[in-house]
Amino acid sequence: MWATTYRVTLKKQALEERFGIVITYTKRGEGLLIKDVGQESAVLQWTREHPDRPIRIGCAILAINGEDQIEPMLEQLHMSCKLDLLITAELTASQQQTLHRSLQKTVPSFVVESLPRVAADESAEKDVCAICFEELEGDGDVGSLPAQLPCGHLFHAPCVKTWLVTRSRRCPMCNQDVELKLQNAPLPRE
Repeated sequence: MWATTYRVTLKKQALEERFGIVITYTKRGEGLLIKDVGQESAVLQWTREHPDRPIRIGCAILAINGEDQIEPMLEQLHMSCKLDLLITAELTASQQQTLHRSLQKTVPSFVVESLPRVAADESAEKDVCAICFEELEGDGDVGSLPAQLPCGHLFHAPCVKTWLVTRSRRCPMCNQDVELKLQNAPLPRE
């Protein structure tokens, strides 16, 4: 078992890289709540190397690089290549409610990553991703093929992942709830 509050240091090589966490928060300044962790990320790597101080869904970031107010913390998260985090695994009732509401509105990334990949129809007119408005293409590599939602709409996989994990669990085109079955999705690697 790990301590309830602990320090973590994360580094990335370039500003464009991502640390691999999705957060939610309230304006009341109760920290940043971790609602998702990327499959291949600095955060997941840290957790593998430091199992006694994990960064996982349901933890709260209380401070980043010494900042404990929401706006400066968000700025540090986006503008720094090195993060010194103060993490807690013990959430207040208010933090638990905020996290629960946020998780109900979105889909976990490991579930989104299990969406089927299909080739865009070559005989029809060119399909366009309704999120970024760019043409859907696939070079034959499964990783580059568009992802298909249960309603049948196609999107670039990174676009629909960002949409479903951070914004809404509804299709951006038809507003249908994306009811993905967790039992069919691979479990996240830890």
